[in-house]
Amino acid sequence: MPLAGHCLNPFLQNQTKGPFSDAVLLPYFFLRLMRNAKAEDFSEIISREICGGETNRLEFKSQLPPDSKSIVKTAVAFSNSSGGKILVGVDDKGKVIGVPDDDLFKIKDMVADAISNSARPQITPEVFVVTADGKSIIVIRIPPGLLCPYYVKSLSKSHGTYIRVGGISIQADSETIKGLEIRGRGLSFDGLDYPAIPADDDSIDALCTHLSSFGKEKFTVQNLVNLGVLKENVSEYVATFAFALLTSNPFPHSIIQCACFAGNDDSTFRDRRELTGSIIDQVNDAVGFVAKHINIGGKLDGIVMKDIYEVPKDAIREAIVNAVVHRDYRAESGTIHISVFDNRIDILSPGLPLGFDINDLTSGRSEIRNRVLASVFKSTGFIEQWGTGINKIIRLCRESGLAVPEFREEGTYFRVILHRPKPQDYISHLKGNARTNTVTLTKNEARVYELISRGEFVNRSDAAEALDISESSVSRAIRSLRDKGAITRIGTRKNGTWTASD
Repeated sequence: MPLAGHCLNPFLQNQTKGPFSDAVLLPYFFLRLMRNAKAEDFSEIISREICGGETNRLEFKSQLPPDSKSIVKTAVAFSNSSGGKILVGVDDKGKVIGVPDDDLFKIKDMVADAISNSARPQITPEVFVVTADGKSIIVIRIPPGLLCPYYVKSLSKSHGTYIRVGGISIQADSETIKGLEIRGRGLSFDGLDYPAIPADDDSIDALCTHLSSFGKEKFTVQNLVNLGVLKENVSEYVATFAFALLTSNPFPHSIIQCACFAGNDDSTFRDRRELTGSIIDQVNDAVGFVAKHINIGGKLDGIVMKDIYEVPKDAIREAIVNAVVHRDYRAESGTIHISVFDNRIDILSPGLPLGFDINDLTSGRSEIRNRVLASVFKSTGFIEQWGTGINKIIRLCRESGLAVPEFREEGTYFRVILHRPKPQDYISHLKGNARTNTVTLTKNEARVYELISRGEFVNRSDAAEALDISESSVSRAIRSLRDKGAITRIGTRKNGTWTASD
């Protein structure tokens, strides 16, 4: 007896000749039992992903839409972005509805055909069936594409190119399409020629000297060529965008805007600064700005005084370097914003690299938007190892007793939030260091101790003038240093002197 069943929608009806027959019953149930192991392995994973809702790599469809074009648009967006999955049989609230067994394999085949035939370059999806909540759903998995830009063939490249932003697919604008074309050629924007700036001997020598000053290695013109900062053209060198950004940086949007606010919102400024010029200098200046506006203590390790910032300075630097290296320099809205609030440090930059997903941040995966700049920053020591930056930030903050940093993708922007401690928590952390054979010092104590250890402390009034603090502050620092055993009095109170303890 034939198995009764009809297609879910007109899209299927146009592709199907009729209901299943007895001839397909045996192979159908055999396939259900012998479904490939990969699909079975994915059942538990898919169930967990459904609980998390739609994301930039996951979309739900309660049933196949009447028009296959919407499925193709999503497939194109996934290919142009980070890849992803479309789940048919799950509604937009994450409720598993399932797909009737009668239609499973018809839908599976027709989806694969529709995507393969309607997208350019051709996209070959992996389509399989898994069980979630006891119901069958169809998983359409789209890998990230290597031949970008992908587009809906019937709409043309200019109107049919889509990307994934958050949990939706949006039409790409002309600038984004250009970026996808660069990516599709295996290039990065910062490595493209920028002949508007002459790469003359003076500017090349100045850049080599500047990069060499960081001390990791000696830079030569050949280093710049090898890294892609310069292109060699017969008897001359041609500048790239990376060369321009590392030297005069003529792009008005390629800056960092820093601000410090009173309180936890942006209603009242304490300080602000706009950083221009070489992007490598912007990093150093931005780290300095943040460090200036957060609390700092000190610990004495032998005769070496070490600063203890309430948020680790290396974590701040790592977050800012990541923002600069991954910034989209094509976008005129490409300014990085760094805000220091009483409870946090907020770093906002234009976007993650295309083809990257925020869920991969802690996996060690390294996919870089600006490969030339990243190589320069690694050669100068600003980047230690590929793919370790985010985990380093998390580790440093945890070691300092801070809340775990937050990483958010907000449209085309990427936000890093480093949480500042409450004052009492910071003091507790400093005291904790004292239990490891170190002496913790406040900023004034550290400065007074430094004068004493160098033999430059004469009396309180001279120290107050040299350090630009009050005599009472010097007196408090002296008493505290004495109580902590950091300094020792030699001679009488009237005629003696202070010296650093052994």
